[in-house]
Amino acid sequence: MLPLLAAVALSVFLFSGVAAAMGWGMWVVDPGSGVGHDTSIDFDADDIPHVSYYDQYNADLKYAVWGQYGGSPGWETGVVDSSGMVGRDTSIDARGDVSISYYDQSNKDLKFARLAGGAWTRVIVDSGGGSADGETDDSSSDDDSSAEDIYDVGKDTSLETNAAGAVYISYYNDTTRDLKFARSVGSGGNCGWGPSAGLWQCETVDSAGSVGKFTSLALDQEGKAHISYYDEGNKRLKHAWQVASGGNCGGGKWKCEVVDSSYKVGKYSSIDIGADGYPKIAYEDEKNHDLRYACKGPGGWDISVIDTAGDVGEDVSLAIGNDGRPRIAYHNDDEDSLYFAMKYAVCGIPQGTWITQLVDGSYRVGEDNSLALDSRDNPCISYHDEENGNLKVACWESQPPDLGLTCPYGEGIRWQTYADYQARELSVDYLITNQAAAAVYDLTITDVPVSNGAVTVLNSLPASVAPELGPGAGANYTVRFHVPMGITSFSTNTYATVRDEAGGVYFYPCRPPGP
Repeated sequence: MLPLLAAVALSVFLFSGVAAAMGWGMWVVDPGSGVGHDTSIDFDADDIPHVSYYDQYNADLKYAVWGQYGGSPGWETGVVDSSGMVGRDTSIDARGDVSISYYDQSNKDLKFARLAGGAWTRVIVDSGGGSADGETDDSSSDDDSSAEDIYDVGKDTSLETNAAGAVYISYYNDTTRDLKFARSVGSGGNCGWGPSAGLWQCETVDSAGSVGKFTSLALDQEGKAHISYYDEGNKRLKHAWQVASGGNCGGGKWKCEVVDSSYKVGKYSSIDIGADGYPKIAYEDEKNHDLRYACKGPGGWDISVIDTAGDVGEDVSLAIGNDGRPRIAYHNDDEDSLYFAMKYAVCGIPQGTWITQLVDGSYRVGEDNSLALDSRDNPCISYHDEENGNLKVACWESQPPDLGLTCPYGEGIRWQTYADYQARELSVDYLITNQAAAAVYDLTITDVPVSNGAVTVLNSLPASVAPELGPGAGANYTVRFHVPMGITSFSTNTYATVRDEAGGVYFYPCRPPGP
């Protein structure tokens, strides 16, 4: 028999988790009739959710925020703009002052609202030379046409603000069928109307045919705007991004490219920037009724199909977490239900898988959805309940899955061969079991010697044990240590890491085996 060490002492490596009910919690945010269309949700710096949405019954722009009212938590709702038919195609950003871009259907304008000091201010960003100013030729449009008074601008808006508070908006010119972009400039701009005249700069990004529907905007780490959008003329997905010079569209200030040239793809696009600095886009494959995902990396675009079960992919919303992993909210048209998809590997890494799950299976729910992640990557989705005419919000309420990491004992601590003994390479076996009713993902193990510093780990850790571990399943993993002569015991911090269905990360310290 090969000699064993007298003991391997194992100390606990503690992490805190969120203790709550597992699954999706749902709220009826606004029970009014005909509310909840065209929703957009975002978290502020304190992880408080804010929602903009359209009140179809009154044709108003509305707003909801979660807070403490009368000592009890709940949603507060109010009207932002009621001047005519306003509030379609909303997009909200809760960074700093809450900002909302939206479409004024009465005047065919792009509008912007900001909440500051407890009050809303509302301005026209791009009137397109429309009825709001009554002029036949207006600098609010960068198109040289004598027919500017009929320009219809502001549909399919998407808004972002940078750390300095500057506002960026992508939107669609329905008259010329172009993709447009506006940014706040403070002064010297070519658009805005009334009090906001000259405070905005508007430009056409792509005018190559009928392009620009289903816009979605994101800012990269350098503050450059990226826009995903639909090329209706060729029925394909496109991407545009800002450049200093030498671009092939937008007067040389933008680059435009085709992301997916398959036929009838690109509607309902949603873009975000990954931790790697590259854009990612979720969108509909209308021909096959599938949900698709485009992931850009150093080698270009990688296209994958996420869900093919029925008519899926309409009303898509994408968010990339701090961990670099994508989450997608989407509508299943066959079931008329809200779904959520989560990727357990980032772009370019083959291991891992997409999982999809039903969020709300009530009848006729999930259209006009919007997804946001808080600072811990917990997802919340705002969406329309068509059956009841309500605005709803679903948020993931998580707790650590029931995972066990069993410390080694007996033959679990051994020199595997005499050669290993001579090389002082000790093998320690760990057993990991999933006792939960649901699968866990991205299972990894880490071990760090914390006493007798001469002991080192020979494995490359943290190491992937299994991309997915089903209910009741188990996995073994061996950690190999180099233990110099003369050392008879040492202690380590050993722990496993897994993710739940919504991407929450949980840590499991090694525990002694039961009796």
